[in-house]
Amino acid sequence: LGNFHRQALFQDHPARLHLVQSILHVFVSIEETGHAVQFEQKFSYRRPMYDVIKYIWTLDDYKKRFAKMAEKAEQQIDSESPPLFLRFINLLINDAIFLLDEGLNYMRTIQEQEGEREGWRDLPAQERTENERQFTHTGQLA
Repeated sequence: LGNFHRQALFQDHPARLHLVQSILHVFVSIEETGHAVQFEQKFSYRRPMYDVIKYIWTLDDYKKRFAKMAEKAEQQIDSESPPLFLRFINLLINDAIFLLDEGLNYMRTIQEQEGEREGWRDLPAQERTENERQFTHTGQLA
């Protein structure tokens, strides 16, 4: 979004402050769908929301909303049904662990490929090019 539209949506819209609770609700609801979808698929649905959350976190009004939700969650921590904010934090931590694990796996793959790279000189040009392309791609993913 351009700056004008972003400001209109996140700073000037009359219902803007409902966004924090709404986006956290959608974020958590993705996990609670009845579909037998793998974690990676659910993560891919949540991932674009991180950009919105990161942006609104820079705005004081939204930061206050997050803080209110955190306080409410702390007060209701022993509730039978966990508060929305706690469920969000749980998923946030799970996603962070997933990304860390994925990054470490890519780093291991890069390390293995670096050890094999010397031998790529003897490969046919097409195979060598494909190996280099895959090496570069893995590096970008890491």
